[in-house]
Amino acid sequence: LLRGAVWATGVYSSVGSAACASAYTVSQVKPSEKETYEVAQKGDGALRVLWVGAGSLSGVFKGLFPAGNEVVAVDLVRPDRTDYSAATTYAAEHGYQLRFEQGDATKLKFPDGSFDVVVSSMFLCQGSELDVPVPNWEEIVVSEIQRVLKPGGRFGFYEHIEDIDKVIVDKVFGERSVIRVQAYPERTNVIAGVVRKV
Repeated sequence: LLRGAVWATGVYSSVGSAACASAYTVSQVKPSEKETYEVAQKGDGALRVLWVGAGSLSGVFKGLFPAGNEVVAVDLVRPDRTDYSAATTYAAEHGYQLRFEQGDATKLKFPDGSFDVVVSSMFLCQGSELDVPVPNWEEIVVSEIQRVLKPGGRFGFYEHIEDIDKVIVDKVFGERSVIRVQAYPERTNVIAGVVRKV
């Protein structure tokens, strides 16, 4: 699936010719949460990672974070003591630091450019489940994610909202930011990708 217009190959939108346009491809591949997080966390040395929508921290046990990184997990709901203890023990045994901070993804309390990487899984769909709906909730959250990323920082997403890439790429990060986007709608309703702050 090709998103946008491809200027270099002479494909233009039907509205008129574009002086300069770009595109990105959504690869027809069954997305992997682990691979998405690996691509997002590629880099030299220890990275500071923000995990948005961490919930009970059960994602820690999927082996999503490499040794050496500092992972800050954020969610509105604080995990119970047993879950938190198990998750931090697992993280320490696997060579990375994990801490939890209770917070709202629409108003992240971190300064601009605080993180090398931000990741989220099955989180952006929660906007539709709010007691009081917030217009453009997904766009607000993704804008906050972009804000707290350092220049060149990466956002890895693994979500099951159809066309969430149109919010992440088209409305917030821009087409030049795309490292990869994957979906296989015939096999799964998940779309995953990695973008960078340019």
